[in-house]
Amino acid sequence: MDIRPQIHRLDAGHNALGNDGAVALFGGLTTQRMRYRRAEKGEPAWGMREVHMPQNNVGDEGLANAVQYASEDEELKSLGMQANGITVSCGLSALIQKLNKSHLTELRLSNNRLSPAAVEQLFTSLEAPHLRALHLSQCRLPAEVAPAIADYIASPRSYGLERLQLNANSLGSKGVSAIVDALQSSNFTLLHLGLAANSARARSSGSDDDWDSEEEWSSASDADSDAAACSQQTERRLPALLERNRILNRRVKDAATRALAPMRIILHALPPPEQGDVNEQDQLEKLSPEAATGENDANPVAPAQASSEPAPLESFPLLRLPQELQLVVARHCSGDAEALSEAQWTRIITYAGERASLKRMAERSRLALVDAATGPSRAARHERKAKMLEVLEEWRTRHRCDQWESNPMPANLW
Repeated sequence: MDIRPQIHRLDAGHNALGNDGAVALFGGLTTQRMRYRRAEKGEPAWGMREVHMPQNNVGDEGLANAVQYASEDEELKSLGMQANGITVSCGLSALIQKLNKSHLTELRLSNNRLSPAAVEQLFTSLEAPHLRALHLSQCRLPAEVAPAIADYIASPRSYGLERLQLNANSLGSKGVSAIVDALQSSNFTLLHLGLAANSARARSSGSDDDWDSEEEWSSASDADSDAAACSQQTERRLPALLERNRILNRRVKDAATRALAPMRIILHALPPPEQGDVNEQDQLEKLSPEAATGENDANPVAPAQASSEPAPLESFPLLRLPQELQLVVARHCSGDAEALSEAQWTRIITYAGERASLKRMAERSRLALVDAATGPSRAARHERKAKMLEVLEEWRTRHRCDQWESNPMPANLW
């Protein structure tokens, strides 16, 4: 295997690798990563970002090797193992530990027949701070796993998770309702939650004569009621809650961005001169040259009558205020002082107070624009703007100023 650092995505889907092939693949990736990590200066760094292996007959052993590799390679962000033979029933504790340690932002396990007990343990122990998207659609998850999912959504461990796909399982109306309740009361970071097609299973075809007993008729009726209850949750309640979260997170991002520059100015401003350092003669000259020279002493009203211009307004003595009040002013410069939690505000103050942070931001911006298009064209300008927005988003994510933390939630939003 010879994979160059310039390759960022590996798609090995729709093959027949099996567990042995998956083990060999990630073993080869480990060798290549170590090779380029030890290269001399000037060599490009290892850059594998995504590995996708759908429909490869990979089982739990292959998944364990994939997550083991992810825990060692901080560059790997996305791992796709859909439509394989994964049950997550073997070595689950070690798997969760490595997943929590990894820098994966996306994990796709949809269309695998996952063990319900294993899924419960997964959500009970999952604490992956970098994970942004988890896909578990069509995994035959029963209603019994819904409480564990709801507890995870309601806990601080889910902070950072923006997308959770649970479509086409068998959570039932009670399970769906419990998950939506957890979202409403305790989770303000999820932006996408897939719960479609989760009603209780019933016979989907056949004529009326096919129903052999009253119990089957009752079961079909219960399934219809369950489907209607699920639709009530997914089509009415859920969209409004997700829109609420989008509004809150947008407020946090905008407030953090607007507060950074005023905070830098205040924290790095030169101290104002002391009151006694200003010469009284200089103050008189600023007010009126005649007052300084003693002219028109006989008619002290004359200078004011001679000049029709109003006296210059004194500037607000911001830097003479206690620093606590200066920081309050900077916070309100964000335009939305309530959007930022105290912890987020403290992180912004700490970052803005570091003189070297401005140089680091400038260097990241410069590197981001290296490969961007140049010139005055609209497409080039759009690309440069997109690159700069990526740098800004990276800063907000790194300092956890990209998602809502304030508690309690403003009453005017819900």
